[in-house]
Amino acid sequence: MNRLRFLIAVAGLVLSQSILAQLAVDRIIVDFTKDSPSRNDVQLINTSESETLFINVEVLEVDKPGTPAETRIITDDPSKIGLVASPNRVILPPAGRRLVRLVNLLPAESEERIFRVNFSPVAGEFESEQNAVKLMVGYQALIIVRPEKTVFDLVGKREGNTLTLTNNSNTNVYLSNIRQCRDSKPVDCEYFVENRLYPGNVWELELSGKETVQFDAADGIESHEMSF
Repeated sequence: MNRLRFLIAVAGLVLSQSILAQLAVDRIIVDFTKDSPSRNDVQLINTSESETLFINVEVLEVDKPGTPAETRIITDDPSKIGLVASPNRVILPPAGRRLVRLVNLLPAESEERIFRVNFSPVAGEFESEQNAVKLMVGYQALIIVRPEKTVFDLVGKREGNTLTLTNNSNTNVYLSNIRQCRDSKPVDCEYFVENRLYPGNVWELELSGKETVQFDAADGIESHEMSF
C-alpha cells in the first residue's frame, strides 16, 4: 500500500511539472479534385493560453499507399513532387491561429497522387528552472490529388462469412456505414469499422452471419451504395 501511494505521488508530481503543448488543426484530410481550386488552407490553432508553439511543416510523398510496401518520402524540394506547403515553419503565440496553404502545382493525371503533411511541434524554452516534461502532440494530414477522370471499380466477392473487396478504381474509395442487418429486423444491425482502400488494395472483412452486408463507397466525386 505504501509503495502504491509513493507511485501515485510521483505520478502526480510528474504531471504537475508537465507542460502540454496544445496544437489543434481544423482538418486532417484535404481532397483536390479536378474541378476544385488548386489551393487549400489548413488552420493551425494553439489552444494554450500561456505557451508559444513552434511548428515544423513537412510534405511527404506516399508510394504504394495502403500496402505493406508503402513508403513515405520527405523531400527537400516539394515543388518537384507537385505539392507545396507554405510556410514550412510556423510560430503560434498563445491562443493564436495561422493558416498553412497547400498548393497543388501539377494538373490532374490518370491516377491519383497521395501525400502526407506533418505538422510537428518542436520544443521551445522552459520558463521554469524545475525539471519538467513537455508533452507535444503533432498531426499528419492526408492529401489526395484525384485523377483527371475518376473510374470507379470496386469488386466484391462473398464466400460464407468473408467479404473480399478489391479496389480496381484509379482512386481511393472510402467505405463507411458498413452494416449487416437482420432481414426481419432492419433496425437490428451490426456496424463495422470504416476503411479506405487505395487503388489495388484488397480488404477481407469477416462478417458475423450470412445476412447481406451494405455500405457506402465514396470516390471523391460521388458516393455509391453497395451490398453483397
